[in-house]
Amino acid sequence: DHMAQLTMSLVSNTHIEILYLNDCGITSKGAHLLAYALGKNRSLDHVWLNNNKIGSSGAEAIASSLTTNQTLLTVGLSNNSIGNHGGKALAKAMRQNHSITDVFVEGNRMSDRIEDEINRICYGEVNDGGGDDIHEFQFCHDGSNRIDNFDAGTVTGSVVSKTCEDITLD
Repeated sequence: DHMAQLTMSLVSNTHIEILYLNDCGITSKGAHLLAYALGKNRSLDHVWLNNNKIGSSGAEAIASSLTTNQTLLTVGLSNNSIGNHGGKALAKAMRQNHSITDVFVEGNRMSDRIEDEINRICYGEVNDGGGDDIHEFQFCHDGSNRIDNFDAGTVTGSVVSKTCEDITLD
Protein backbone atom coordinates (compact mmCIF):
# COMPACT_ATOMS: atom_id res chain seq x y z
CA ASP A 1 0.00 0.00 0.00
CA HIS A 2 1.52 3.30 -1.14
CA MET A 3 -0.05 5.33 1.66
CA ALA A 4 1.56 3.03 4.22
CA GLN A 5 4.93 3.49 2.49
CA LEU A 6 4.52 7.26 2.58
CA THR A 7 3.62 7.07 6.25
CA MET A 8 6.70 5.07 7.14
CA SER A 9 8.88 7.43 5.10
CA LEU A 10 7.50 10.42 7.00
CA VAL A 11 8.11 8.75 10.36
CA SER A 12 11.84 8.50 9.72
CA ASN A 13 12.40 11.54 7.47
CA THR A 14 14.05 14.51 9.13
CA HIS A 15 14.39 16.79 6.11
CA ILE A 16 10.90 17.59 4.86
CA GLU A 17 9.43 20.67 6.53
CA ILE A 18 6.43 21.29 4.27
CA LEU A 19 4.13 18.51 3.04
CA TYR A 20 1.59 19.22 0.29
CA LEU A 21 -1.00 16.46 -0.19
CA ASN A 22 -3.84 18.60 -1.51
CA ASP A 23 -6.34 17.00 -3.92
CA CYS A 24 -4.95 13.49 -3.49
CA GLY A 25 -8.14 11.60 -2.70
CA ILE A 26 -6.93 10.77 0.81
CA THR A 27 -9.68 8.91 2.67
CA SER A 28 -10.28 8.34 6.36
CA LYS A 29 -8.00 5.29 6.21
CA GLY A 30 -5.21 7.35 4.68
CA ALA A 31 -5.74 10.06 7.29
CA HIS A 32 -5.33 7.47 10.06
CA LEU A 33 -2.00 6.42 8.54
CA LEU A 34 -0.88 10.04 8.19
CA ALA A 35 -1.93 10.71 11.77
CA TYR A 36 0.46 8.01 12.92
CA ALA A 37 3.28 9.71 10.98
CA LEU A 38 2.36 13.16 12.34
CA GLY A 39 2.53 11.80 15.86
CA LYS A 40 6.11 10.61 15.26
CA ASN A 41 7.59 13.13 12.81
CA ARG A 42 9.52 16.08 14.26
CA SER A 43 10.62 17.90 11.08
CA LEU A 44 7.30 18.90 9.50
CA ASP A 45 6.29 22.50 10.07
CA HIS A 46 3.41 22.76 7.58
CA VAL A 47 1.00 20.07 6.38
CA TRP A 48 -1.52 20.76 3.63
CA LEU A 49 -4.27 18.16 3.23
CA ASN A 50 -6.94 20.32 1.58
CA ASN A 51 -9.60 18.95 -0.78
CA ASN A 52 -9.42 15.28 0.20
CA LYS A 53 -11.95 12.86 1.68
CA ILE A 54 -10.65 12.65 5.24
CA GLY A 55 -14.04 12.74 6.95
CA SER A 56 -14.83 12.93 10.65
CA SER A 57 -12.96 9.78 11.69
CA GLY A 58 -9.82 10.84 9.80
CA ALA A 59 -9.97 14.31 11.35
CA GLU A 60 -10.28 12.77 14.81
CA ALA A 61 -7.16 10.67 14.15
CA ILE A 62 -5.24 13.72 12.95
CA ALA A 63 -6.45 15.71 15.95
CA SER A 64 -5.15 12.99 18.26
CA SER A 65 -1.70 13.25 16.66
CA LEU A 66 -1.72 17.03 17.11
CA THR A 67 -1.80 16.61 20.88
CA THR A 68 1.69 15.04 20.74
CA ASN A 69 3.23 16.83 17.76
CA GLN A 70 4.68 20.13 18.92
CA THR A 71 6.57 21.06 15.73
CA LEU A 72 3.71 21.74 13.32
CA LEU A 73 2.89 25.39 12.73
CA THR A 74 0.25 25.09 9.98
CA VAL A 75 -2.35 22.45 9.17
CA GLY A 76 -4.54 22.79 6.08
CA LEU A 77 -7.69 20.67 6.25
CA SER A 78 -10.16 22.64 4.14
CA ASN A 79 -12.85 20.81 2.16
CA ASN A 80 -12.56 17.36 3.75
CA SER A 81 -16.11 16.69 5.01
CA ILE A 82 -14.83 16.74 8.59
CA GLY A 83 -18.20 17.60 10.14
CA ASN A 84 -18.95 18.67 13.71
CA HIS A 85 -17.41 15.63 15.43
CA GLY A 86 -14.12 16.03 13.59
CA GLY A 87 -14.21 19.79 14.17
CA LYS A 88 -14.74 19.34 17.91
CA ALA A 89 -11.80 16.92 18.05
CA LEU A 90 -9.61 19.47 16.24
CA ALA A 91 -10.68 22.26 18.60
CA LYS A 92 -9.86 20.09 21.62
CA ALA A 93 -6.44 19.20 20.17
CA MET A 94 -5.72 22.86 19.40
CA ARG A 95 -6.22 23.74 23.07
CA GLN A 96 -3.42 21.29 23.92
CA ASN A 97 -1.09 22.13 21.05
CA HIS A 98 0.76 25.41 21.50
CA SER A 99 2.91 25.27 18.37
CA ILE A 100 0.21 25.47 15.68
CA THR A 101 -0.58 29.02 14.68
CA ASP A 102 -2.79 28.37 11.63
CA VAL A 103 -5.44 25.73 10.95
CA PHE A 104 -7.52 25.97 7.80
CA VAL A 105 -10.88 24.20 8.11
CA GLU A 106 -13.19 26.00 5.68
CA GLY A 107 -15.77 24.00 3.73
CA ASN A 108 -15.97 21.03 6.11
CA ARG A 109 -19.68 20.77 6.91
CA MET A 110 -19.10 21.88 10.48
CA SER A 111 -21.04 24.53 12.34
CA ASP A 112 -19.82 28.10 12.18
CA ARG A 113 -19.46 28.00 15.97
CA ILE A 114 -16.94 25.14 15.84
CA GLU A 115 -15.04 26.65 12.91
CA ASP A 116 -14.90 29.99 14.75
CA GLU A 117 -13.67 28.27 17.91
CA ILE A 118 -10.79 26.64 16.03
CA ASN A 119 -9.89 29.99 14.44
CA ARG A 120 -10.08 31.82 17.79
CA ILE A 121 -7.70 29.33 19.38
CA CYS A 122 -5.14 30.16 16.68
CA TYR A 123 -5.95 33.87 16.38
CA GLY A 124 -3.27 36.31 17.44
CA GLU A 125 -0.36 33.92 17.66
CA VAL A 126 2.53 34.97 15.47
CA ASN A 127 5.07 32.75 13.73
CA ASP A 128 8.40 34.52 13.26
CA GLY A 129 9.25 32.26 10.29
CA GLY A 130 12.77 31.55 11.54
CA GLY A 131 15.14 29.26 9.70
CA ASP A 132 17.15 29.58 6.54
CA ASP A 133 16.23 26.62 4.33
CA ILE A 134 12.78 25.36 3.46
CA HIS A 135 12.57 21.67 2.61
CA GLU A 136 9.30 20.72 1.05
CA PHE A 137 7.55 17.88 -0.68
CA GLN A 138 4.56 18.56 -2.91
CA PHE A 139 2.26 16.07 -4.55
CA CYS A 140 -1.14 16.11 -6.25
CA HIS A 141 -1.39 19.88 -6.59
CA ASP A 142 -3.43 19.73 -9.76
CA GLY A 143 -5.95 17.13 -8.63
CA SER A 144 -5.06 14.74 -11.46
CA ASN A 145 -2.78 12.54 -9.36
CA ARG A 146 -3.95 10.10 -6.73
CA ILE A 147 -2.00 9.11 -3.65
CA ASP A 148 -2.14 5.45 -4.72
CA ASN A 149 0.05 6.30 -7.72
CA PHE A 150 2.76 7.68 -5.47
CA ASP A 151 6.25 6.22 -5.22
CA ALA A 152 7.05 6.72 -1.53
CA GLY A 153 10.74 6.13 -2.20
CA THR A 154 10.96 9.67 -3.55
CA VAL A 155 10.64 11.13 -0.03
CA THR A 156 13.33 9.03 1.60
CA GLY A 157 16.93 10.11 1.87
CA SER A 158 18.23 13.63 1.82
CA VAL A 159 15.45 15.82 0.45
CA VAL A 160 16.20 19.46 -0.23
CA SER A 161 13.16 20.39 -2.29
CA LYS A 162 10.58 18.38 -4.15
CA THR A 163 7.81 19.61 -6.39
CA CYS A 164 5.18 17.76 -8.42
CA GLU A 165 7.50 17.71 -11.40
CA ASP A 166 10.10 15.79 -9.33
CA ILE A 167 7.75 12.97 -8.30
CA THR A 168 8.15 9.48 -9.71
CA LEU A 169 4.77 8.04 -10.63
CA ASP A 170 4.05 4.35 -11.28
